[in-house]
Amino acid sequence: MSRPDGWITRMENSSRVAVVSTVILILLMSGGFVYGIPWVSQKAVMFLPDTVATHVGKQVLTTLDEKWFEPSELPLSQQQEVRQRFQSHIDSLVADGEAFPSPPNLVFRHWDGGVNAFALSNGTIIVTDDIVEAMVTPAQLDSVLFHELGHVKYEHVMQSVIRASLLSVAVALVTGESSGVIDNLVGAGVFLFSNGYSRDNEAEADQYAVKAMLRIYETTVPMQEMFKLLQASSSGHMPEWLSTHPDINARIEALITFNESTSEN
Repeated sequence: MSRPDGWITRMENSSRVAVVSTVILILLMSGGFVYGIPWVSQKAVMFLPDTVATHVGKQVLTTLDEKWFEPSELPLSQQQEVRQRFQSHIDSLVADGEAFPSPPNLVFRHWDGGVNAFALSNGTIIVTDDIVEAMVTPAQLDSVLFHELGHVKYEHVMQSVIRASLLSVAVALVTGESSGVIDNLVGAGVFLFSNGYSRDNEAEADQYAVKAMLRIYETTVPMQEMFKLLQASSSGHMPEWLSTHPDINARIEALITFNESTSEN
């Protein structure tokens, strides 16, 4: 008679079982990374206190100011003009029923990295001097701001920050190294500044900008012009929110097709 645990011993010693088990484990881990963590990140944002997004946004801006940014060199009158126009657009959108998880706030910074714009978790939208100067018309600059406003609207920043933090926590559990939760969130926010958003986040922000442009300007042609201007002025170094998928040329072509279709109707 064989021992009751004989089949367990055979499985433990089977190379085939080991290979199959390893493959299953890899698939489960990959599925968790590709689908599980993004899903959890999206849902977790809804349950986080507003104070977390506010604190993380402030700390990320402080870190960026210390390491990369300098005060804007744009004339104060120009900064004020852009702020007032942007706030007027916000008021119009809110009057139409739009709502934002955090009050949008526009700030200007000088950055040696060139043209760029970036949204923080507390509703702050950072634009660099170079991106303001690269635009020819106010509507072109506003299309940039509306894109970043889309990231604020859909809370892409906190979703991405939480996703990066979950990965950081997973590594900490494996390695035994850990740091404070808020430190992880702030670090993830700074990382996001350097690496941009996902394809889906960028596409959703583009779609929001298109809707906002139609509501404010009744056309998306300035947005199409904006993409071309930034592509020409970047000298091969695209800002992260443009270089991230979807491809910049595909985004331009999509707007051209959209403008042609709307002009025919």
